[in-house]
Amino acid sequence: VKTLMDRISYWKAETLKIKSQNERVSHKYNKVYQIGVQGVKPKKREDLLNWLLEAIRQNVLLVSIHRLIGKETAALWSTVIEVETQRMEALRKGFISYFKKYKEIFGTDCLAVPLLETFVPQTDVEKYLGLTAILEETELEYIKKMTSNPEPPTLKDVSVFLENFEVEPFNEQHLLRRVFHVQRDHGILKSFRDCWLVLTVDEFLLIFDEAKDPRLEPRKSDSQVDLTRTTAQFRADSLVCLLYTSP
Repeated sequence: VKTLMDRISYWKAETLKIKSQNERVSHKYNKVYQIGVQGVKPKKREDLLNWLLEAIRQNVLLVSIHRLIGKETAALWSTVIEVETQRMEALRKGFISYFKKYKEIFGTDCLAVPLLETFVPQTDVEKYLGLTAILEETELEYIKKMTSNPEPPTLKDVSVFLENFEVEPFNEQHLLRRVFHVQRDHGILKSFRDCWLVLTVDEFLLIFDEAKDPRLEPRKSDSQVDLTRTTAQFRADSLVCLLYTSP
């Protein structure tokens, strides 16, 4: 139990850290957005899509951590029920042995023995640690709906839900103008490697050096070019010229 609680405490601390980073990135995104809406021309322009992608990445990470916390919480819940059931079963057997030994010595029956022999610890534990004792009826109905299980939800259903709950997908497509999967030279030997070029609606060319599509795995670009502060012909290759002149 202590190990599970330590892991939950660790992930809660990680959640606070990510939330702090998320607030910082969201504040920066809103600031860049307001500058664009107000038509202010700052000394250094910053791309809106870049900050949105970083905000999305932080949110995706936060959701993942919440799922991990859900997994650990469900495991702790199950373990506590198991340990408490074993504890009560040990007490039940201990009292029965005591009262039987008492009868052998003093010849007096104990009325509690028949009750103890029919007592089922699991049933009693469920009354104060089971789903209906911890969760509201509306929460149970929601979990039942999300897990597509016609039967009343079990602790396993809760665990599945907490580990796999869905959130509304983020959408950054309205800020994309063109997306290209290309290769570019890299390093002294000029070896070629996969990368993504993204032309945004606010005239930035973003370069993602990793092979993964930034639309599927949101992240900030590795480099960027402000196309409003240069021309397509200025130190640009033919692909940048194409992007810059394409409608």
